Amino acid sequence: MPKEKFEALSQYETSPLFDDLERLGVVDHAHLGHGPAVYHLTDQEHHHLVCERCGAVVEVPDQTLAPLSRRLKDEYGFSLRPRHFAMAGLCRSCRA
Repeated sequence: MPKEKFEALSQYETSPLFDDLERLGVVDHAHLGHGPAVYHLTDQEHHHLVCERCGAVVEVPDQTLAPLSRRLKDEYGFSLRPRHFAMAGLCRSCRA
């Protein structure tokens, strides 16, 4: 289907579809700031780093947070699920 057809769909038309796909485990969503949620396939496990200055988004592999996840579980009995929200900070370019 041409991209133009999708651009004409509003958030209100697509939201129920994505909600259903998420309930079925096909997609997951994340909040990358103050905008609408973004969706991705669940087989693409990763986390998002968002630059607070320029808005750049970096996707990092799931295993990047594995040491933190293990430590939180071992020390606090807490099971981390960080895919829902992005982690904010400054990207390499903005830190320079």
